[in-house]
Amino acid sequence: MRTNGRARPRKPPSRSVSTAAAAGVHVPIMTDDLPAVTSDEEFREALAQIITIAHDNGVAVQGPWLCRNGDETASWEAVVVELDEAGD
Repeated sequence: MRTNGRARPRKPPSRSVSTAAAAGVHVPIMTDDLPAVTSDEEFREALAQIITIAHDNGVAVQGPWLCRNGDETASWEAVVVELDEAGD
């Protein structure tokens, strides 16, 4: 699709735990290993830790990720974008 003569970038497909489970991939969730996130700072720290671990293990973390619990709780989409900090 073009807008003002320019091609619009395509949004990469979202990935999700529920998609992995549907494909037969077991995705364990061990709540005993999860930190108690009760503040914005703890959330940032936990998120940075999981993104860093995944990246270090070869996971392509960039892009949208669907977060669904499969029950009545809210569903979320998180988008991971690598920052270019060379210009700072």
